[in-house]
Amino acid sequence: MEGFSYLASTFSGLTDHGKKRHKRATIMETAIWKIHNEGLKVYEENASDIDTTKKSIQYITPKLIREQWTGLMDQFTTFEALAIGPGRGDKDIEILRHLTSRFKKVVYHVVEPEGQSLRQFQRKVEKEFSAEKVTFEWRQEVASSELSMDRRYHLITLFHVISYIKDSEDFLRHCHDNLHSNGVILLQIDSDINNGLDFLAETKIVAPLKRTQFFSGAFGPLDVEKILLSCKLRYDKYHYEGSLDISECFAVSSQRGHRFLQYLLLQENMDSTNISEEVKQIILDHLKESNYVDNSNGKSTVKDEFDLLVIYKR
Repeated sequence: MEGFSYLASTFSGLTDHGKKRHKRATIMETAIWKIHNEGLKVYEENASDIDTTKKSIQYITPKLIREQWTGLMDQFTTFEALAIGPGRGDKDIEILRHLTSRFKKVVYHVVEPEGQSLRQFQRKVEKEFSAEKVTFEWRQEVASSELSMDRRYHLITLFHVISYIKDSEDFLRHCHDNLHSNGVILLQIDSDINNGLDFLAETKIVAPLKRTQFFSGAFGPLDVEKILLSCKLRYDKYHYEGSLDISECFAVSSQRGHRFLQYLLLQENMDSTNISEEVKQIILDHLKESNYVDNSNGKSTVKDEFDLLVIYKR
């Protein structure tokens, strides 16, 4: 697969979190999460690696069905899944297509803080999946390490969510504790080989922007792996890469472009909720002149790389 590589980690053993009290960990406030989801939509339309992401899911999900969940089909077990912060649900829908083709009954629990994205997800699945095959449970809620989980799950998806959790270790342990014995967490996160916009966070150009309170600093796959190692959890890591067209950010008076820039700055741990036109123009001028941005072929593009971690219960 072009732009796709696989790395395996072979750490064994588990740490039972038991009844340890979880510190509260919060995703972004709903208003900021809305900016994130609106910008993410533009991002997905401009990123070259979206097809690679779908191909990764199309590869990983059947692999998990064969290797992790094959016994469930013989037991006529209801497959329980939990999607946390899925936005409009495009990645989860790819997974659902595989699950519904192999399991007689799937229950898909969705926790999403932003109402508009949740409703978009609902409309999409209503058109594609029958109630006989899938039961959906919808919760408009901000996730944390105290998120109520009243059952065990075969699958928990965390697509671009973990970076917004302040107390990420407690949150991951909480998710892991609520997996079935053959359960899996799918966690997608920006690669530590950053997308070329991280230099903004180190420049004086963005000094007028405050560091956002919703991040606990830069957080990438290596940070997640440190947590997994400390908990002695087994996982596999998949790496894929592409490019991101940010030309729309430069469009004059474009609301989409403005939201897109807000989203990109948000990913770099900067509070862009009230970015002024003056600061916006300074950032755009700096981007145009930056060596991180490729302005050839009439477009402005940056590197865009992600990791997908498959975390096993055992």
